[in-house]
Amino acid sequence: MTTSKSPYIVRLYVLSISLLFFNISGFSQASIAAWDFANWNPTKLTTKTTAPVTTKNANLTVSNLTMGSGIALGETYYTADVFGGTGTSTSATTLAEAITKNEYFEFTLTPVSPKLLTVSSIAACFATNGIVRDYSLFSSINGFTAAKEISKITSVAGANANIEPQTFAVTGYADLSSAVTFRIYTYGVASINWTVLGIGLRKAPAVADIQVNGSVAEADLLPPTMPGALNATSVGANSLRLNWTISTDDNEVVGYDVYNGLTFLGSTTSALFYSVFGLTPETNYTFRVIARDLSGKSSAAATVSVKTAVAGTVGDVPKLPIGMNIPGLSYYTTALPFTDAMTMSGDFMSFYEGGGWSSTTMSEIPRDVNGYPTQIPVLTSDGQQTKVRTMLNSYYNGRYVLTFDGVGTIAINGIKNQKLSSNKYYIDFDGSGNNVWMDIVSSTNGNQLRNFKILPLIYENSSAYPTFNPKFLDGLRPFHALRFMDWIGTNGSKQVYWSDRATKTYYSQATSRGASYEYAIELCNELDVDAWVTVPHQADDNYIIQTARLWRDGLRPNRKVYVEYSNEIWNWMFYQAGYCLNNAPGHPNAYVTAGLNAISAPGNDHPEKDAYMMARNFRLWKAEFTGANAARMVRVAAVQHGWTDNTRRVLNYLFDVDKAGCDVVSPGGYFNYTEADHNAWLAKCVTANPITPAEVCLGASTAYDTNEAVWTDETAGFANARGIGYVVYEGGQHMQPWMQGEWCYNQAVWDAQINPKMYELYVKNFRKMVEPNVNCSLFMAFAYMGQRESKYGSWGHLENMEQIGSVSNYMTIAPKYQALLDANSAKTSGLPTEISQNKLNTGEMMLYPNPASDVLNLDFGQKIENVDISVYDMQGRRVITKSVNNTNVDNLNISKLNKGVYILRVNTGTEPQILKFVKN
Repeated sequence: MTTSKSPYIVRLYVLSISLLFFNISGFSQASIAAWDFANWNPTKLTTKTTAPVTTKNANLTVSNLTMGSGIALGETYYTADVFGGTGTSTSATTLAEAITKNEYFEFTLTPVSPKLLTVSSIAACFATNGIVRDYSLFSSINGFTAAKEISKITSVAGANANIEPQTFAVTGYADLSSAVTFRIYTYGVASINWTVLGIGLRKAPAVADIQVNGSVAEADLLPPTMPGALNATSVGANSLRLNWTISTDDNEVVGYDVYNGLTFLGSTTSALFYSVFGLTPETNYTFRVIARDLSGKSSAAATVSVKTAVAGTVGDVPKLPIGMNIPGLSYYTTALPFTDAMTMSGDFMSFYEGGGWSSTTMSEIPRDVNGYPTQIPVLTSDGQQTKVRTMLNSYYNGRYVLTFDGVGTIAINGIKNQKLSSNKYYIDFDGSGNNVWMDIVSSTNGNQLRNFKILPLIYENSSAYPTFNPKFLDGLRPFHALRFMDWIGTNGSKQVYWSDRATKTYYSQATSRGASYEYAIELCNELDVDAWVTVPHQADDNYIIQTARLWRDGLRPNRKVYVEYSNEIWNWMFYQAGYCLNNAPGHPNAYVTAGLNAISAPGNDHPEKDAYMMARNFRLWKAEFTGANAARMVRVAAVQHGWTDNTRRVLNYLFDVDKAGCDVVSPGGYFNYTEADHNAWLAKCVTANPITPAEVCLGASTAYDTNEAVWTDETAGFANARGIGYVVYEGGQHMQPWMQGEWCYNQAVWDAQINPKMYELYVKNFRKMVEPNVNCSLFMAFAYMGQRESKYGSWGHLENMEQIGSVSNYMTIAPKYQALLDANSAKTSGLPTEISQNKLNTGEMMLYPNPASDVLNLDFGQKIENVDISVYDMQGRRVITKSVNNTNVDNLNISKLNKGVYILRVNTGTEPQILKFVKN
């Protein structure tokens, strides 16, 4: 007899999809003017033949985008997302006809003196309802005759929705001091009567429908100054961090290039630091940093020589608060939170003698409120006298005592056991994880078998025992918060009503119902940590309200609750993503479906619909967390890390439409290798040198710089612009075999989990998290425990209960867990950093008002002496310094700062305090 064990969790990585979005966008980051037509004409009541620019460079005057008379005098296309007309107003089939008939789109750019304008490209989304059209670009500098065409584009056949931008290359338009007008003529042979013809319907992640790329700057005469004060910190055996001060230029410094000797390592745009990895222990290196300006001039090289530390030294590890995701409970998980092994048994299954493993008629078995059958056997619809069975978790180890109430008989299979009486057995678990199960052969109606407990032998004659396995608790003690997403079975949850949830008295906490919130609360209270609560996606209002009250009243009053709607509602492998996108069909609260329908029809605008569901969840919780409890709730907008436009749109809805906002934005904090790595490793399979675990780590490290690090900075930029905090709902390695397949390099991926370079990857990720522009205030690692050699992912930071307490050996058996311990800041017994738009505090320190216009007040909460205060902008430049002595309060004059988000660093001589504020 065999049973199949479903994977611990299937998490399909969406990196390839995200990279595809970035590659097809057609828009560079050097945007100087852009038009976004998403909902630009919502009423459709007025013909609009001009469109104001959406965003532009501050040193540039930009005209409205207009239509030539050949388009504008016809029937304007009435839509919220397209600027243009219909085929009834355009008829040109050649460029010459388009010029004669004035069938074009036009805009003018004028640099503000003494700035000079450079245009490098123009990208646009051409909406043609699937008809192929030609588009030719002209300018007032060259002239609007056919011979003066700058560039030409042919639209794609499928251009009717989610249109990919196409780019006109523009050359010879550098350092312009006066206005230039661009025209885009449209023409084509195919009939376009009653066909949409315009610009719009962009495909994400593009943030505009037409965008001009280039620069606006003063004449560049000099190279930048040499970067100052170059030094190396956090020097370890294999890594270090380079730091320097800002270069200046007569125009604009646009980046810094970093070299190891003559070998180029990488660049930064504005950051004044760079982390270097993959170095050799006890080796002398010379590093160089060169500044570049807008016209490509380079500074003299700043240099620093440094020797790496002895092997085994990792350098200074960054510190930040780290929490932990608790794994889902099942009869096959290696994580054993409960003393009572019965709480880790599986769902009851029906069977009959002589039949198969499961007869699939369990729904016909009557059960009591705690899930126990009220009578066995039961005559079911298949004509069989049906019994039930449940799998037991055999990762428990040692002799256990099984007791239960009621009249009936059981049978224990797959393991050594001894019957002591009709209601008591010894079970000798061997920790193997092999199949062990218990059959309920008979159970008497009115006195059914119930209240099963499977306790360690030491509790045989005791009426009291600890709820939680002490070893399980020990491995969690250092962490700041626990996230219970998998604990309650959030992904694909079928819970709608409060009665659907698991309770503490249910026969097991490891069934498809998930574990109970009550036990989660007890676990948080036992460890004195904050809680991160996910709410099932189908939950009705009452379910959410009852959940909020339960956590409010049950959790220690000194502890916070991070509130999240469902989990990864952008991830199409989870049912909840489609549920939101399709407007929550059949939701018990009709206003929810109506509200989603008001955004758009099913199948559209999932970021906005995700945000709607988040806002509803926040609103219901906030009504319960009032008065003294208000500061205990943190509203988490969980977003997709690899598609940052999802973040932008979610925050736009929460702040600009719902207007209640959120407290933190929360992307993932994972790192992984790429499909290119996968392909290269496959090619090595048939060679004498197949891929090694260290090379797997190197692939992830290389990809990090261009993928995860960039996404983190972009997401942090959205958070900073809104004045909210940055936390990570899940993070760590994401290195599973590509698409969860069976590949020749799978073992190398699994062995990479315990390779020393995995530790370095974690440190690299944490260094990004503590950069001032990110300032991650809570990093929730995923996950506590799980098997390592699984094609579905090596998610556990520990593999099993036996590894807990192996302090001297973690670097060998669990370097991921060691990295968490080393980077984790000390856990406090009180509320952590306050995260709010209007108030930020670290310990007892507060800033107010926040946002502020002229004066920022600092309340230290106690009398302080010899405190140094520094303010940094988002480029890491120090813009204010001040020393404060012998006072409880002080203030900063910020009137001369530009609008934006700033980092305030307070150095007390011990651990510095870092806070964000917004300058209005």
